[in-house]
Amino acid sequence: MLDACSLKSLKYHKRRFFGSMPEYDVSVDFAGIHLKNPIVADSAGYALSPAGLRRLLKAGYGAVITKSATWDPLPSFPRKWDKSPTPRCYWDIGMDGTEALVNPGYKRMAEYIQEVKPLADQLGGHIIGSFSPRTPEEASIIAREYEKAGASGIHMDLVCPSASTFRGKQLPGKNWERLGQWWSQGGPERAMEAIKAAKDAIDIPLLPKAFFTKWAVERPDAIRMIENTTRLDALSIHTSRYEGGIWVDIYRGRASTFPKNPSLESVVPLTVGNTMKLAKVTRKPILSAGGISTASDAIQMIMVGATAIGICRAVYRDYKLIDKLLEGIEAYMASQAIENLSEIRGIALKHPVRAENGLAIEHDAQAVPLLESELATASMTSK
Repeated sequence: MLDACSLKSLKYHKRRFFGSMPEYDVSVDFAGIHLKNPIVADSAGYALSPAGLRRLLKAGYGAVITKSATWDPLPSFPRKWDKSPTPRCYWDIGMDGTEALVNPGYKRMAEYIQEVKPLADQLGGHIIGSFSPRTPEEASIIAREYEKAGASGIHMDLVCPSASTFRGKQLPGKNWERLGQWWSQGGPERAMEAIKAAKDAIDIPLLPKAFFTKWAVERPDAIRMIENTTRLDALSIHTSRYEGGIWVDIYRGRASTFPKNPSLESVVPLTVGNTMKLAKVTRKPILSAGGISTASDAIQMIMVGATAIGICRAVYRDYKLIDKLLEGIEAYMASQAIENLSEIRGIALKHPVRAENGLAIEHDAQAVPLLESELATASMTSK
């Protein structure tokens, strides 16, 4: 029997307990972690404190990825934001990088994980510890500390675009420029150094975030090399800023050049396309994020091969969005007589992407937008 706290935190289950709707299995097995649902609160500022982690776990997310931490705290923690606008907005045009990897340091973050771990166990959720290292040695030490603290998995940020450029200038002489995307910019070989060091140090799953989609397109063999050499358990990708992209707003039918910070709706087609490209190459499960905010978005992601679905920007706007996502996914499962999400995972990979004239088209290095006719078949949100 659920206590009051558990019932509130897992309120999307109330339909099942009271018999008003058939039970549908939205759980997934992701890299050895059993998630009660595939929706993951991706690494961001809302997971910077014990209170933030607790709030997201109570909301019902399958897993919460902590804010990426570094070896030492990066200023200005906890609430003094140098030169940043007030209130802060992670996707606001004009951010100068001062928000990049603001964190309390890995030791304190490990304490937070240990503190909140009992609640995660009680609610059937998971905490995945995230960090960005400067050296392979840091990667192994931090990963090991997170595992000791009770993290269900380890996430590595090897893509943050502003940390390496801004932090090195802010704090010279400490190798802070070797953060985030510095690892991925050096190619698969450099990223592998940090990934392998972390994996060799732990027994729990490792799911690093790197330029995997870029390498899947330019060097497909590199993905297999990374998988075999590092023994990583999953691949994490996030579609955010890309130069020269063309975006199609699927709700308005308008094409436009890529803005610095596009609307959530505009990001989704590129995220779907990027996930599809990677899924065609990798043998590992994928955690993909980038603009996801509706059940239709989530279903598309599963159909192109994602096992877990990260949401980030949408959490800032509505941290209880997960209720709507799961209700919509279950409504879709009911309409299609689907009992488990594995029945539709990767189904879109079996068919060619088609243009409006009905002819199959090849995937290019840019976005692979889905057509309205295709979206319609994957769209079913709760009424």
